[in-house]
Amino acid sequence: MLSIKMADSANELTLRVFVERLHLFYESLALSNVAVVVNTLVLSYLLYTPDNRDLVIGWCAATLVIAVARAYYVWRFQQSSDEEVEKNRRLWYWRMLGGALLSGFAWGSAGYLLYDAESLLSQTLLAIMIAGMCAGSMVSLSAFAEASAGFLFFSLV
Repeated sequence: MLSIKMADSANELTLRVFVERLHLFYESLALSNVAVVVNTLVLSYLLYTPDNRDLVIGWCAATLVIAVARAYYVWRFQQSSDEEVEKNRRLWYWRMLGGALLSGFAWGSAGYLLYDAESLLSQTLLAIMIAGMCAGSMVSLSAFAEASAGFLFFSLV
C-alpha cells in the first residue's frame, strides 16, 4: 500500500514539474518571439537586393508566419487554465517542440537561401544573426533540452 502511494506521489510530482516547464517555456517564448520578428526584418532589409528579392521576401514571410503561429500559441496558452494545460500537456508540448524545430529550420535555411558567395558583408551578417539566434535559443528553450538541441541542429546544419 505504501509503495502505491509513493508511486502516485512520484507521478504527481513528475506531472507538476512537466507542466511548470511548459509554463517557463511559454513565458520566455513571448519575448524571444519579438527578437525573432525584429531579427527577421533587420536581416531581410540588410540582405535585400533586386537580384535576391524573391528569396528574401519568401524567407522573411515564412519566418514571420512561424513567429505569428508561435505568438498565437503563447496567447492561447496564457488564456488556458492550469487544469486545461495539465489536461492537454502533450498537445502543448508538441506545439512547443514543433514551433522550435520549424523556427530553427527557418534560420538554418537563411544560411543556405540568402548566402551570397560574392558578398563578405552578407556572409558576416548571416553568421552573426544565426549565431545570435542560436545563443538566444539556448536561454529561451532551456526548459526543454530537446527543443534547444533541435533548434540548434536545424539552424546550424
